[in-house]
Amino acid sequence: MLRCVRCESLNPCGATFCRRCGEKLTGVRAGTIEPSATAAVRRNMELENAPAAYWKGLEALSDGQFAEARRILECLTDSDPDFAPAYAALAAACEEDGLQDQAAQACRKAVELDPSCADYHYLQGRLLCKLGCFSDACKEFERTVELEPGRLSAWAQLARLALARKDYSQVELYCREACRWSGDTWEPRFILAEAYREAHRWDEAVAELRCCLGQPLLTIAQRTTIHTALGDVYAQREDWPDAVREYQNALDADGFNREARQKLRMAELAAQMSRRAGRTGRA
Repeated sequence: MLRCVRCESLNPCGATFCRRCGEKLTGVRAGTIEPSATAAVRRNMELENAPAAYWKGLEALSDGQFAEARRILECLTDSDPDFAPAYAALAAACEEDGLQDQAAQACRKAVELDPSCADYHYLQGRLLCKLGCFSDACKEFERTVELEPGRLSAWAQLARLALARKDYSQVELYCREACRWSGDTWEPRFILAEAYREAHRWDEAVAELRCCLGQPLLTIAQRTTIHTALGDVYAQREDWPDAVREYQNALDADGFNREARQKLRMAELAAQMSRRAGRTGRA
């Protein structure tokens, strides 16, 4: 299965776009650097020689049969306790079945068996986030980008954790590193714009969001999100005409977006009140 780097949902292997958010799915991330050729060869050999139960577990996971996948993979880890990929697959099955503690426990074992695998550290980071262990999650994401600097989703996770701490300088650092390793993509710039908006650095937030809109191959959902964020920036500094324009742009991209529609109405009302106040002041 392919995991979307944007919303983290699982998609069939043959899919081109995420079925949940519309993000384009990529099998190889730009800028990926293999941390250890020896480790890579070892993991490839492990998968080539993987027992049949491993593939049956993955098939059940791909088909959404999470309980069956867990049953198969748990039996496999009992019979072959040193096979790291089985623990990682078991962690994914537990996660999809809502068993976050068990997922983190299984993933921890995969990390112990193969500490040079960036995928395992990244999965563990996400699971720790779901459990509210944000400091430990940050360490896992940092280890992920040490092993695989081109992992855009890990940089994004680090940036969002820093944003939650209101550590805006760290947000900027992580976002710049993401762009350096993974190319000038829209998501790091969008997160950076959020940090600038929170810090009331309006012009910089607008500039980053304009750069986001200039990225090629944006989905409807992404374009709608960016225009809505632009509207929020203008609304926060009470620039109501520009806020109305951007919320309308969001609706033009996705006419069924309730958030953009609601914010457009509020901005239009605020713009009317501002105009009335201006006329009253002149009188």
